[in-house]
Amino acid sequence: MLSPRTPLPPNLPTSEPVVQLELFYGQASSHQASVGVATDQPAPEQAVWQGTVYGPFCEYAQTLPARVEFRPTTPDSLVPCEAVLPDPCFWTPESPYWYEVKLQARQGDRVLGACHRTFGIRPLTRQGRHLMLAGRRHVFRGARRTEARREPLAAWREAGSTMLCDQPDDTLCQQASQLGIMLLAQVPDAGDELQQTLWRLSRWPAVGLVILTAPNLTELNRLQRPRNLLLGQPLTPSSSDEPLAGWADVIVCPADSSRLPALTDRPVIACWPGDTAATVVAARRESDRLQRDLAATVDLAGYIVL
Repeated sequence: MLSPRTPLPPNLPTSEPVVQLELFYGQASSHQASVGVATDQPAPEQAVWQGTVYGPFCEYAQTLPARVEFRPTTPDSLVPCEAVLPDPCFWTPESPYWYEVKLQARQGDRVLGACHRTFGIRPLTRQGRHLMLAGRRHVFRGARRTEARREPLAAWREAGSTMLCDQPDDTLCQQASQLGIMLLAQVPDAGDELQQTLWRLSRWPAVGLVILTAPNLTELNRLQRPRNLLLGQPLTPSSSDEPLAGWADVIVCPADSSRLPALTDRPVIACWPGDTAATVVAARRESDRLQRDLAATVDLAGYIVL
């Protein structure tokens, strides 16, 4: 249930096709963070950018929101404007802060592009073989969302569980973003639709990782990769000899794979079959046991029960 105290605005791009807009965060620290707007082509020199970042808001905290205006950069830049937030609040599962962004690019009376959406600064990055969230090491622990394991999202929150899910829709992404549930989204290679799927998922702070499950991902080299989005490559028994892709930030691997100890150059998430009918709490505990079982040989970035 969405809280009436902090209603989420629609998270849908409203850009006209003249200029496609992408929101992203740049350098972020506890003192300030930049929110930039990228375009797929330079806007006309006469374009005027107007908009604000308003917030923060959080389901679990009373906040004093402030409004920060976007300022222009250079006329010929693909990042034509940015807003600098003082003392930003980050999106984390413990404290899922988000902001509301309204932005419009105009040329006289003509609207070149516009957006009105939620925005979260989720500083999840890859550092060697570890994942870092807001400057601290982060380990995914959780379970796959199955047909039987469809408890309310509040149960996932209370269990402190990461959710592995297949092609999450915007409703799930919105609710997870507000409640503070990290999502690992599995997405097949859907041809021309893959690009739009990546753009869509990158707009939600809850989506910490997109796992591309297709066996042939060579087309990815020709796609535009959204900023602030980590991509994962799955390894299966049938792909045991498959080389690691250069684009992959994270490797997702069976916990009993013989390759697991050798995967040391980037973060690895181990997966293990579990009781698909088990509750979220039970599955979360099983992920802890999986971590303990593997601790003697490997130290990984995540442990997921399927």
